[in-house]
Amino acid sequence: MNQKHAVRNRRAGFSMVELMVVIGAMGVLLALSVPAIRGWLRSMRLSGEANSMAMMMRAARSVAINRNTDVVFVFDQTDGEYFYVVDADGDGAADDNEVQSGTHTLTDGVSIGAFTTPQQWITFTPRGSTSDGGTITVQNHSENTRTIRVYSGTGNVTVE
Repeated sequence: MNQKHAVRNRRAGFSMVELMVVIGAMGVLLALSVPAIRGWLRSMRLSGEANSMAMMMRAARSVAINRNTDVVFVFDQTDGEYFYVVDADGDGAADDNEVQSGTHTLTDGVSIGAFTTPQQWITFTPRGSTSDGGTITVQNHSENTRTIRVYSGTGNVTVE
């Protein structure tokens, strides 16, 4: 009877060789997956930045409707920044007495690649419409892109 317990106890568990083979296989799989994970993270960062910019455009449009005044969304391709200004006097420029949102700067590795709007700002009217429709392309260093489209007339904002 003691021999049965002794034999059964020796067979339980894994040998050192089996553990080393499994750990080695896991190491190889991890080494192969790191580049894919980095690419996925870059892609998610790019999508997040494009969605944040589109969200601020939608907020600018909403403020224009709620305050019954023009709101100018400004983006700077060189510095990678954007914000909006409640244009109370209708001159299209940010004055000291006008309300401005916080300035958002794109994260490192993400930039404004190109735009088809007439200038680097979009004016939303009290009805939420705009005549400055077009696209803004946000890109990362891997040349992946997301396009933010502002529709002329309606002022609707989408991310593609």
